[in-house]
Amino acid sequence: MAKKKSPKQIPLAEMRGVASFDTNELLVFVPKPVEEVAVAFQKLRKLKTWIKNARGKTITVTEPSYLVYRLKGHPWTIVDTYKGRGAYVNENDAKALSKALGGKSLYYGNSDTASATGYDLFEKGKRLEHFLSYEDIEFESAIRQVEPPGDGPDIYPFVEQFMKDLDVFAPSWTTYFGAFCHKPGTTVKLDVLSDDMVERLDYLSV
Repeated sequence: MAKKKSPKQIPLAEMRGVASFDTNELLVFVPKPVEEVAVAFQKLRKLKTWIKNARGKTITVTEPSYLVYRLKGHPWTIVDTYKGRGAYVNENDAKALSKALGGKSLYYGNSDTASATGYDLFEKGKRLEHFLSYEDIEFESAIRQVEPPGDGPDIYPFVEQFMKDLDVFAPSWTTYFGAFCHKPGTTVKLDVLSDDMVERLDYLSV
């Protein structure tokens, strides 16, 4: 019998689920190439600046701004907020991108600060499943009949398994991108992540 790999041994390309729930993260996932997602997101948010293949390039930080990237070996492109000013990615973005691109999209949110975790899965603008754990449990699904866990530690494996079933990986990197350290107008080198980790990373802003 093959020995099960420990988390440290699993290559990034094979990781699925959620890297950590001990963080604050709001993400939108779309199973389309970065170029297609960036075009749709730029139009949706009426963003003026779009720097393609931005990893390693020098940018002037603006607010709000976003990263659109895909990890190597992963089918879903991630839309993440770089600098928010309250305009963080949300479930409405996922719904709109799903409708605009004619396929699935997923919104995932977690906050260890607020003790909240949830997701919304869409297809062609229609919500297929909703889960939220915040003070109470909310669950609706048009695609499966399952009993969600009660409020407590069981919500995490429930959410993670759902992500794994979709072949999605939430890397839990938002707070490590470092944008909160930079004021708007600051010039920085966008050296987040590395070439061996990312298939492509774009920067979009107002």
